Amino acid sequence: MVKGYLDVSVAPFLGFVARLTGLLVPYAGTGIPTVVEFSSDASGALIFDRTLSFPNKGVVHFTSRMEWVTGNELIEVMRFGIGWRLAYDWTGEKMTLSHKGYVWRVAGLTIPLPLSWLLGKGYAEESPFV
Repeated sequence: MVKGYLDVSVAPFLGFVARLTGLLVPYAGTGIPTVVEFSSDASGALIFDRTLSFPNKGVVHFTSRMEWVTGNELIEVMRFGIGWRLAYDWTGEKMTLSHKGYVWRVAGLTIPLPLSWLLGKGYAEESPFV
């Protein structure tokens, strides 16, 4: 388990969709207290169970699983089998997660979804506190 603070950005339309579906974190904010619990399953996927405590909006639980694809590429699979394909890079100071497209995981298949024009492109940076 790790505890820290997240700065979360989400476009208004995507926040609306997230509130309806529970697919993503629906709110934006700075310095959001966050707890992440990690586990894995028999496939080797890394499971993230996140709890974000938004002031005036309450607690949001968001669970996803990271599955390795090849090289430095992963798919983060969320609710309903919707996933974000990403590449990760370590600069020596921070990790960046860069958008490689959206997918739908169904019946053992990974189907590309042309949703970037509607949902935008995901991007994340993670820096350790020393």
